[in-house]
Amino acid sequence: MHAIRVTSGGKWDHSVDIEKKWSSLEEGKVSNLRTGANQSNHLRIIILGDSGAFYVNGQFISSLDTSGIPLKGDVCVATGTYNNNEIKGEVTRFKDFTVWSLDTPIFGPSKSGLRHKEDGSIKTFKVA
Repeated sequence: MHAIRVTSGGKWDHSVDIEKKWSSLEEGKVSNLRTGANQSNHLRIIILGDSGAFYVNGQFISSLDTSGIPLKGDVCVATGTYNNNEIKGEVTRFKDFTVWSLDTPIFGPSKSGLRHKEDGSIKTFKVA
């Protein structure tokens, strides 16, 4: 299982659990994490083949090595994954948790890619 975790202190890591032993693959700092009262954060993780991208509040944070992730599987959101990193009496709320399938066609020598127009530009969609 792969996990991308973010602490309230702005540390993030991408870890993998193999046979109940966690190993960190990548880690870093999130400089634009909002931690004030009544503030929220928007996390976006895009996985396409053996690579991925991680964004926080619209800002690119890092590329992700997702080799070894099965093509399909479970996705979840969790809190309290670090010991002694909770605030007693406080709650972390999740809103608008959404998973989209990219269903990309296979073309060229690559087994993954983004849908694009004949002129090479990527088609974008406005989400209301």
